[in-house]
Amino acid sequence: MTFLEDALSLLGLKQELTPYPYRITVFGKSGAVIEGIKSIELYSEERIEISVRGTTLTIVGDKLKIKNYDQSEVVIVGKITGVCTA
Repeated sequence: MTFLEDALSLLGLKQELTPYPYRITVFGKSGAVIEGIKSIELYSEERIEISVRGTTLTIVGDKLKIKNYDQSEVVIVGKITGVCTA
């Protein structure tokens, strides 16, 4: 179980928020963690497109960098100015 899942359980929100195929947690404008990813489709300092289960997430901003990337999760740092799904 992840830290976020533990926190949601303590708040009584786990059943409402965990059954979704992907999850994005944005930390202000300085970073994000995306869970449930399939692949990274586009990567630049201004735009990152990530294929997740069921859709594509687009993260836009300045000086974006992928800090960590594994089988199901990616950590992005930099100034995030927008997130949208396609």
